[in-house]
Amino acid sequence: MKPQITLIQPPVTDSTYPDMPFSIEPLSLLVLASLTPRDRYDLRIIDGALKGEKNAIIDPDSALVGITVVTPVSDSAYDIARRYRQLGIPVVLGGAHVTLAPKEAKEHADSIVVGEAESVWPALLNDFANGELKPEYRAEEPPAFEVEIDRSVITNYRRKYPFISIIQTTRGCPNDCEFCVVASTYGRRIRHRSIESVI
Repeated sequence: MKPQITLIQPPVTDSTYPDMPFSIEPLSLLVLASLTPRDRYDLRIIDGALKGEKNAIIDPDSALVGITVVTPVSDSAYDIARRYRQLGIPVVLGGAHVTLAPKEAKEHADSIVVGEAESVWPALLNDFANGELKPEYRAEEPPAFEVEIDRSVITNYRRKYPFISIIQTTRGCPNDCEFCVVASTYGRRIRHRSIESVI
């Protein structure tokens, strides 16, 4: 039986962010899923933004849990991480909030990913398989993001996300607006995905 990797988008608990009328797929988790070898691992994505999955966010069959964290869900993410770690299941935290506040995130995880995960996720999985999970993985150089997204990992995908499938074509921004996290997390140089990859 293959070990299960569970990837989680936490629910928003702040009342200033009410439920949206439709759901947006967790693209960052789909990228990680596409980089995870299916011959070695079973995969499960739990989207806490979906009402049907919010109450079943703890899966004790998980061997490793990855949680993506943006600031509005950081408290929720840390609570989920705590509950998994109480079960003895290692937790990896990543995402924009972790990249901007790594010291804080380290207090709530067995390992963190700082920066874009494409260049470090395969090494992290190898270390996990060998029982050598490091406390931190840092993407030193902006990775290429030509990953072909495999949405088949999400059961009933079109029922869960009936209106929108996300296609990311660029990363980075030359502006450094005070209210925006893009330049801080993706850099101030715009990187383009190839047209062939977008198609």
